[in-house]
Amino acid sequence: MESEFLAGVIEGFYGAPWSRDQRFRLLDALETNGLNTYMYAPKDDLKHRALWRDAYGPEELSALGELCRGCGERDLHLIYGLAPGLDMAYGRREEMETLQDKLVPILDHGAGAVALLFDDIPEVLSPDDAKVYPSFAHAHVAVANELWEWLRQRWPGTRLLFCPTPYCEAMSGLVEDCAYLRHLGNSLQPEIDCFWTGPDIISERLPPGGIEDLTEVIGRPPIIWDNLHANDYDMRRLFLGPVAGRPPELLPKINGLLTNPNCEFEANHNVTVTLGKYVTQREAYDPESAYEAAIRAWLPAWETHGEPISEEELRFFCDSFYLPHQLGETAAAWLEGVVGSGEGQSAASDLAIGLARKVTVLKDRALMHALYRHAWELKESALLLKLAKERSSAFTSWEFRHPIMRNGVLAQVESLLPMDVAGAYHGHGHAPSSVAGGRVRLARATDEEALYQICLETGDEGDDGRHLYEDPKILGVIYAAPYLHLAPELAYVLEDEEGVCGYCLGVLDSESFYGRYEAEWLPPWRERYPPPPEPRSEWSLTQQIVQKLYEPETYMPPEASEFPSHLHIDLLARAQGHGQGTRMIFRLLHELARLGSRGVHLGVGLANRRAIRFYRKIGFRELARHGDCLYMGLPLRRSSLG
Repeated sequence: MESEFLAGVIEGFYGAPWSRDQRFRLLDALETNGLNTYMYAPKDDLKHRALWRDAYGPEELSALGELCRGCGERDLHLIYGLAPGLDMAYGRREEMETLQDKLVPILDHGAGAVALLFDDIPEVLSPDDAKVYPSFAHAHVAVANELWEWLRQRWPGTRLLFCPTPYCEAMSGLVEDCAYLRHLGNSLQPEIDCFWTGPDIISERLPPGGIEDLTEVIGRPPIIWDNLHANDYDMRRLFLGPVAGRPPELLPKINGLLTNPNCEFEANHNVTVTLGKYVTQREAYDPESAYEAAIRAWLPAWETHGEPISEEELRFFCDSFYLPHQLGETAAAWLEGVVGSGEGQSAASDLAIGLARKVTVLKDRALMHALYRHAWELKESALLLKLAKERSSAFTSWEFRHPIMRNGVLAQVESLLPMDVAGAYHGHGHAPSSVAGGRVRLARATDEEALYQICLETGDEGDDGRHLYEDPKILGVIYAAPYLHLAPELAYVLEDEEGVCGYCLGVLDSESFYGRYEAEWLPPWRERYPPPPEPRSEWSLTQQIVQKLYEPETYMPPEASEFPSHLHIDLLARAQGHGQGTRMIFRLLHELARLGSRGVHLGVGLANRRAIRFYRKIGFRELARHGDCLYMGLPLRRSSLG
């Protein structure tokens, strides 16, 4: 097991742990779908986390031993997870002995690996530990290395996995800047595996380039702890869609991928099936085909005591509870019908209503109990939409009246903190148009010279570029002025008492913009700037930019197809560091979403680490890399139906 690629399921969520019967059904599903690993780490097993020092009793050890044997009979690996980080005194010798004593009977029963988990814990050393260790990372690495040496001597071949406290890029920031991760790379035993969840805790995409950066820092390929289908952070949701956003090129760059799925065991059929297809089919894997096959394979489990549930109904239900960042095809079409022409809305609503009725008589009562409340809420929304369609003006209904319908303290808190279409919270529900120290407004024709100047003064990877270019206008010809002329409705500037000090420029449809850019914008500038003479190796920076008039940068990576809009932002030094950039971007994002954009992408030089940190803080995540450019994307929420 020491170097084998691990693929399977983590029981690693917050919530009621699964039962013995559910775990053994999972083991069968893992074997059937070509997966090889089950990891035991339920957060609410008190002796796994909160009471980690307490030894398991005879019955508990017997159950764990039975689970180990069940894995062995199916050629599966069992990883036992232990999470001592809530209150471990790292510098006390007896704490390490307690940890080892806890593991002895579990390893004797046949667990082939141990996971030492330091996720979701306070990031402060106790005063006593601070006298021993210079940092949190030093304490964790010391515990892990000693545990590894102990395992190597007592149970040779046992694999040790380690979950760092900053386990995603949203926590660590740029991985190369994270002291904790750098210490892992420098000091953690190279045989110890490290978990990573990706750009976020729940990562829509896992770009291979980001994994390569992490591998370089921590000195080993990570094992992905994949929270794509986890729902313990929002129990109102289920995730029944396929494994997606994980390109086949990712697999050779990691040591494993373990999914931490829905708390409701019965909801995890599709993720298990599609994960198996992803890791076995690799380049041939197609998420949609795998998803359709999983639904067909799941349908027999939905047998009822009455009218049968159709594949169409099950598909609509799964599409309605698809993935965290997107709806499935039929649910998206239903929503389009609500806000658009209404075509197909009634038929989809009828599917939701019929399914909820049929679910009540499912023969598999565990399946019914796990999913019924979600089917019921879907049905209630469908009934409300049918009422709205029947009545053209405002209406009331005794069935859906306030305060009975979806009320309570949580609903009222959410109403006090509405989120806009760009994903920003506003206490009064309005996207701000002005900021302290400056005002955001639409650009005017008279701002063009200011745009050229800002582009130049930020032209050295965000720093002043005036010393680099003998022609002060050429950068703006490529990167700023085209937006003012071709998309003025999405060109915003920041103005303070000294004048225009920043811009945020966007387009709704990048392909259309690039077509006009080449046809309308470039020809007159080519008359002014002839092609630079060969050889290219002798070109100045100005000449390199001039060449972009003849070899325009209109590349869009395939991964940007779901992010058709794009933006470009620059701020003078005096406007940086005060939140103006964030507010400008949210103003533009709000308008793009209002116009119907699904998402926005941008390109940034890999060397511009300050800008990359800024975009990641806002919510942009890596899509792809092309040359020395990093492409990042941000999905946009649909505007409210009001």
